[in-house]
Amino acid sequence: AKVHYDGYDTGIHYVDHYVGKLIQDLKDLGIYQDTAIVVSSDHGENQGELNVWGDHQTADNICNRIPLIIRWPGVTDGPAGSVRTGFHYNLDLAPTLAELTGGEIPSGWNGESFARGLIADGEETGRDFLILSQGAWSCQRSTRWDDYLLIRTYHTGMKEFPEYMLFDVAQDPHELHNLAAARPDLVGHGLMLMDRWLGQRMQEGMRGDPFW
Repeated sequence: AKVHYDGYDTGIHYVDHYVGKLIQDLKDLGIYQDTAIVVSSDHGENQGELNVWGDHQTADNICNRIPLIIRWPGVTDGPAGSVRTGFHYNLDLAPTLAELTGGEIPSGWNGESFARGLIADGEETGRDFLILSQGAWSCQRSTRWDDYLLIRTYHTGMKEFPEYMLFDVAQDPHELHNLAAARPDLVGHGLMLMDRWLGQRMQEGMRGDPFW
């Protein structure tokens, strides 16, 4: 495990070095104060959570919690250095950037702009819950709400996943304790939100659930 973590930390250090170099280049060119910087990612990376190491194979919190760091002169000056904890999809970033640049948000987009939450100091915006999906190695769908994550496994991808896993990610960020058997009420609530979301999406797509 140490060799794995050391190698991963080396990769982070490498990226951090060149991000710093890029920022310094912007300063040397005299355009740092005129440049919007947005740092994000396509997925997280499990480091042992659910017995997945250095990969992204599950619909869990680690794989789907991606970074978003925004420094935008004239936009984020007021709340600079603050943290937003609301729930957003990655697809919400595109309409946010469109609104901030004065563009139009197409009516067919499912993303919702959170520009207001970026500009207003201390104002939190976000969705009530998120539905996360994984169809690469395993086949899973999950509900993320409050402090909880409910993972429903359709196909294990040759792993030892039970059909339902429930985690309190605030108290158990590395997803070690499956609460599904002890909290059927929360399992039911997570499934209700998931089924409601699925019904809306299937009505829009006019097709069945591709996971089946």
